Amino acid sequence: MEDNFNLTLLESSSVSSDLLYNNDELLTSIPDDHAENGFESGGDEEDIDIEFARPSSSSVPPKSKSAKGVKRANNGEVLPRSASARPKSTVNPSTVLQESELRNEIQLNVCELTGEFVTPITNFQPANNPPPENPAITTRNKNKAQQRTMDALLGQAALLAARGQEDEAIDMLHEVVRQDPRKPHAYRQIAEICENRNEMIKCFEYRLLACHVDKSFTYEEWNEVGDLAVQLDRLFEASACYEKAARYGSEFWVFFEKRIKILQQLDSVPLIMKTKLSAMESINLEKSDLSFDWLEQMMREVVNYYTETNDTEKSIRALMCYFVRCAAEGIVNVNQMDILTANLIHQERYTDVVHLILGLCTSVKSLNCDGNPGYNVIFHEGIVSVAPFPLVNVSSFIVGPDLPTVLLARLILALIFTRNDFCVDSLIDTLTDREFDEKSDDLYLDIGNAFDAISYEAGGFAYAEKLVRSPTLTQCPHSWYLYGYYIEKTKEPTEAIDAYKHVLELDNSHVDARINLSCIYQHLDDMESAIAVLKETTMERCRRIPDERILIRQAEVLLNQQKHEEYIRCIRLILIPHFYTVNTSVDSILKRRGTQTNKLVHMNLRRAIMNALSRTNFERLVNRMGAIAEKDKRACDALTSTQMHDYAMKLIEGLASQKNYEELLYVVCYIFLHPKIPPLNMVVFQNILFYASIKARNFQLAFEYLRYLHTITQASKSEESERKLKLRQIYTALNFVFCHQQGIAQQRFIGRCLSKAPDQMHLHLISGNNSLMAGSYKTAIYEYIIVLKERPNDSLIHFNLALCFTHLASRRDITRRIAVATRAIAFMAKYKQLRLLQGARQEVYYNIGRMLHQLGFSTHAHFWYCKVLDEPDIQVFEEDERTGDAVMKTSYCYNLKPLAALNLAYIMKTYNPQKARSLKRQYCVI
Repeated sequence: MEDNFNLTLLESSSVSSDLLYNNDELLTSIPDDHAENGFESGGDEEDIDIEFARPSSSSVPPKSKSAKGVKRANNGEVLPRSASARPKSTVNPSTVLQESELRNEIQLNVCELTGEFVTPITNFQPANNPPPENPAITTRNKNKAQQRTMDALLGQAALLAARGQEDEAIDMLHEVVRQDPRKPHAYRQIAEICENRNEMIKCFEYRLLACHVDKSFTYEEWNEVGDLAVQLDRLFEASACYEKAARYGSEFWVFFEKRIKILQQLDSVPLIMKTKLSAMESINLEKSDLSFDWLEQMMREVVNYYTETNDTEKSIRALMCYFVRCAAEGIVNVNQMDILTANLIHQERYTDVVHLILGLCTSVKSLNCDGNPGYNVIFHEGIVSVAPFPLVNVSSFIVGPDLPTVLLARLILALIFTRNDFCVDSLIDTLTDREFDEKSDDLYLDIGNAFDAISYEAGGFAYAEKLVRSPTLTQCPHSWYLYGYYIEKTKEPTEAIDAYKHVLELDNSHVDARINLSCIYQHLDDMESAIAVLKETTMERCRRIPDERILIRQAEVLLNQQKHEEYIRCIRLILIPHFYTVNTSVDSILKRRGTQTNKLVHMNLRRAIMNALSRTNFERLVNRMGAIAEKDKRACDALTSTQMHDYAMKLIEGLASQKNYEELLYVVCYIFLHPKIPPLNMVVFQNILFYASIKARNFQLAFEYLRYLHTITQASKSEESERKLKLRQIYTALNFVFCHQQGIAQQRFIGRCLSKAPDQMHLHLISGNNSLMAGSYKTAIYEYIIVLKERPNDSLIHFNLALCFTHLASRRDITRRIAVATRAIAFMAKYKQLRLLQGARQEVYYNIGRMLHQLGFSTHAHFWYCKVLDEPDIQVFEEDERTGDAVMKTSYCYNLKPLAALNLAYIMKTYNPQKARSLKRQYCVI
């Protein structure tokens, strides 16, 4: 930018309206907005990743698209918008075919996350021909006739190409593709013609399509296409081609190596490690001419990477491959298998645990009825397995002393869950003969629960008897708990009282023993003893839920004792069996258009609520405890609708006081979907649902709720003024939600609303914010100008317009840079004039300095940054914790001095580095 540029507009008290509003001719001369044009680097200064400070009275404009297919002129008239003028999406998929010449618009994309080819479902569909006049012709005859026609066309096209009539041949081959898109011969012939013409890009694209539709293509052919992509500098496509070659020729390292080299040029570390993981699982060292030392080094690198990135799934795969590869070379380290087997047990991958321990641990040997080995161990590259499986030929095991007890216990647990319990007796005898292992403390109990899970009560009782008779395990509380539990299951419940009392003698805080003992006392109509056993018991990790009446009594006691945390846990246990009814009726909830409690709840909102609950720890807790309650044949109709509402509100209040908003959201979701909630209380829970979704930062659910609220507000028959006020509140809430999260659905929703209500200024403002953050500055200017005519004294609109023109002036392809920058400064001056009336001096001075800094006026930016540093600190009212009065305190979250000092240090570091360091030490050190 020229040094003699006039900046007096910033100091002027008034700005010409012609300069602010007459922008049509200027914007027409500016090229269309593209996020990839590199317009964010401004002037000759170094690019600095610092943002403008937003006015605190308004929300931050989010990243999105504006209304689709239309634009607004300065007078608010809706005009057609060209495709290039629409705001661009923030995600740019890598398209393989640059210019598709095929009539059915076949297209291939490369996924940036996986580096693999992605084909839309609509691709490769045959042309829509009219139905045949004679319906008696069978499908087989039609296919044969069409095949002969296509072969004839291919032969005619080859003849035309040989005669030099290449254009006619290509047209004929395009017709073959239109009729039969999955015929690879047409793509191959087009590729050969393009190669003869020296059109290598089209040759590559059609060869790629031929490979993609022909499943018989070998890894050599995919490798050749990948080499051609490298020659054309199409690195993304080359990576995807080598991935296909590696998939079909997984025994050879060369394809993985080529893909890794391409990914290194693309600087994609996650894909590099994913490729190495696939290689170490499948390559053959002999065919690839590689040494095991080299492979071991690569495996350690992959294992360390996924361990550091906390990717549990891939870390397990890498560890399993590492142990299997080492065992195949005779290197077995049993002690290091503890973490791997623990993760497999946690993910309930019991079959993998059996194969891993039996295949790698040589200290475990099996015998059949004849005394021969009961299974064979099979190694295949990075995979180990035992055959046959299930272990039908195994009658007993012989376990050596070098196998850790924790692995032995996990092997027993995995065999039970894989229904190989017929051969675990010898393993259980070995386990009970060993000393008590602290690492296996919970596994002793898990084995007993596993027998109960597969409904093998006799085996569980025999296991519990062995535990209590074992001289080393008789002092373990879990041994006596399992013994009492299976006595209660197989005999009279009263006979288990002594076993549970013995558990409490060994461990007075054993929750499950107290709950079972309380249930037995209740069965004997001894309610006082049942309540006394559970007195001062925190049922945080219980495996069984007490009776509902006892929980209600205990909740009253805990409330009188002012034990709020224990009271909340107790209320949660009361409601969890009722929440379980929602999980068991998901399909019916989603299919119903309305419920008895709320006729207007939209199906999309219900689906969003279920998505918010899906795969959460609270859902797992509800499923686990609800299944236990269902197994105990507990009725879920004991609570009335009023009682459920009251307990739900108490739980919501308790969780809100603890600021446990995540669990609060889950509770409200279950209550919202439960059919027993009275219709009169549904409005309250709707408001709490929005509050909880905002506090728990689940903005997708908040958006779905606002969209549902917008729908019923538009359809309501209330007064016009009341409906307009409600819509204005909804749009304000939507703008807040879009500040934190948005996607394609949100963008399209705003576009549809704007097309239906073009006079809504809130929607124009949201659309402008979306366009601004998406990089479509011309579209944002159109929207802001419409709002500006209705709100000429809104400082935020002027600021956003100044921001748009500043970014436009910073683009490299601007020819009228000075005219655009003049408007940026003019709108910033108007923003300064309006915003200073509200007292936000630091914000105004910083934004002006940041604009000038981006435009390249470093000297003028220095002046405004210094004015920020001269301003006093921001004072805000805060509540005094002791008195409750509002007092003025310094607020560092609104202080812009550190940002101003940092930018000032960037400007001064070349000619005054000491001053720059001094500013950083004074303002930028925490």
